[in-house]
Amino acid sequence: MGGFYNTGSYPDPLLNAAGQNRILFGGAPKTDIGASEVYVQAQQMVYRPDSSDRGLTVFGGANWTTSGQPNVERMVFGGAYYKGLFAQRPNDTTGVAVSLLDVNPRITARIDSVLSQTTGGQASRSEISYQVNYGVAIAPGMMLKPFFEFISHPDQATTSGPSSNNTHAIFVGVLFEVDVAHLLGLPTLSR
Repeated sequence: MGGFYNTGSYPDPLLNAAGQNRILFGGAPKTDIGASEVYVQAQQMVYRPDSSDRGLTVFGGANWTTSGQPNVERMVFGGAYYKGLFAQRPNDTTGVAVSLLDVNPRITARIDSVLSQTTGGQASRSEISYQVNYGVAIAPGMMLKPFFEFISHPDQATTSGPSSNNTHAIFVGVLFEVDVAHLLGLPTLSR
C-alpha cells in the first residue's frame, strides 16, 4: 500500500485558461497544480514443486487517482509468473498479466474533440492489455525477457493525431533486466 502527492504544475489535458475545451475554443492550456494517487499491490507464491525458490507466484494491484489530472484515472492489474518452469532452467521465468485502465475523462474528451474535427468517432475510456513473456536467465542477475502484448482500445493520450479506427495495438519486444544487487553479490532482504 502507498501513495504519493506531486506538488508540480502541468498543463491541463483539455481545458484552456478560461476553463473551456481548448481543442474547440483554442487558447493557452489551464495550469493544473498537484496530483495524488493511492495504490495497493500484493504477490504470493502459491505453488512450489520442491525446496528451491522455483514455483508459481500470483500478483495483483490497483491504482486510484485521488486528485489532479493524470492520463490514467485508475488501473487494476493481475497475473502470474512461474520461476523455473523447466527444472534444467531454474532461473528462467514465464509470465502472464492482464491490466484494465480507465483514462482520465478530460483526455477522452480531448481525443473526442480532435476526432470530431477530423475522422469522427469516439475514443474509449477503458483500455485492456494482455501480456505473455518468457525470461531467459543469461547470467547471475541478468535476464533477457521476450514479450508479446495485445492492447484493446489503446488510450492514444499522447498521440497528436488520434484515430477512431485505432481499436487495438500489438507490441513485441525484448526487455533486458539487470538485478544489480544479485549481479554484484550484495546482500538482500530476507522474505
